[in-house]
Amino acid sequence: SMLPAGITALGARAFARPDSHIATFIGAGEQSRVNLDALTKHFPLTEIRVASRSQTNAEAFAKEARARGLEALVATSPQEAVAGADVIVSTVPSSPGFVPFLDPAWVSPGAFVSGVDLCRSWKDGFEKFDRIVSDDRAQATSQHAEGRLRYGGTYDTELTELVTGKRPKRQRAEDRIVMIHPGTIVGVLGITALIVERAGLI
Repeated sequence: SMLPAGITALGARAFARPDSHIATFIGAGEQSRVNLDALTKHFPLTEIRVASRSQTNAEAFAKEARARGLEALVATSPQEAVAGADVIVSTVPSSPGFVPFLDPAWVSPGAFVSGVDLCRSWKDGFEKFDRIVSDDRAQATSQHAEGRLRYGGTYDTELTELVTGKRPKRQRAEDRIVMIHPGTIVGVLGITALIVERAGLI
């Protein structure tokens, strides 16, 4: 469960605005919980929004967020959850006959999307984003060929290029940036970097 959260944290620190204070979670399971924990450590979050197929799970997630001192809204629609959010994390599991229901056009200028679910919950339209990031291009290409990843276009950056300085972090406040990832082994590197930094070793 921690691997995707490690990638979300690593990506958000590079591509989300430092003043991000509204975070949306599409899905209300364990993956959303660990991603919320990761984001609260690095951003001045004040408001949480959650959209889930299970109202019970959404209410439970919102209750936990309020216990952290955050304002929490159970959205009445996916668009309500996404529009105006600074950081959006989608964690919807795969299921037979699954139909994407999130529109990239709803994402506000300056927002960062972390697609833990390989963005399976998103409709087409990512080509209109300012930057599209992958944890690993080769992995993304193979996953698209296998039918697991719908997006088959090009990527502006992969995380190894970010870490090594070959590609820049966010450059403009208004850019809309999406990172499509399943949180595999690259997440170990992200978590390791955060642990080392927290320990004061770098």
